[in-house]
Amino acid sequence: MKRLTIKLLKIALVLLVLFGVPSIASADGITWTLDGVTFGDWTTSLGTTIGTGGSASGSVVFDVLNPNTYSDVSVSTTPWATLLVPTIYTSITPLANSNSTGLGLGGGGSDLTNISFLFLVFNGPLTNAGGTIPISLVPGDSLELLCLNTGCDAFDMRLVTSGEVSGVAVATPEPAAFLLLGIGLLALLIGSATRKAVSV
Repeated sequence: MKRLTIKLLKIALVLLVLFGVPSIASADGITWTLDGVTFGDWTTSLGTTIGTGGSASGSVVFDVLNPNTYSDVSVSTTPWATLLVPTIYTSITPLANSNSTGLGLGGGGSDLTNISFLFLVFNGPLTNAGGTIPISLVPGDSLELLCLNTGCDAFDMRLVTSGEVSGVAVATPEPAAFLLLGIGLLALLIGSATRKAVSV
């Protein structure tokens, strides 16, 4: 019986050590970076050209565990016709359905006057494998828009004319894999020690 007590104390000590080992967190998102995103002409809602050019840069994190979740939004666009300062986007707009094939950045609310939006549609879904995915250049898919009145019936806009998003997958083991393996092995040892003690 004394041997069993000593074995159980040793097992308890090993378990304490295993619980003290920090578990490796699994990746819950991949950072996707905007590369070479440029805009064409600035036009009004009536089709009048009021300027040209501009670009967008920055990144977002796409959650691979919840395919409709973006976080850590940090995207900016260069100044354009109506605005004299760069536009900085830090959130997903509730006015668009952002998912693995596209996202909408910007504000929301009942009064959209002077609210900017950036809509990007991808030519393929974002996945946990990372890679490079072109932004759709189909007219109306990817654009930046500035609302000029409450309901955004009047607006300035500029279409995306080039660009892609790129992400690097980070291979991370499941959290506490070694801890689970250690607990399983120790459970087998406890079972074996208990059987030997009972049979004696």
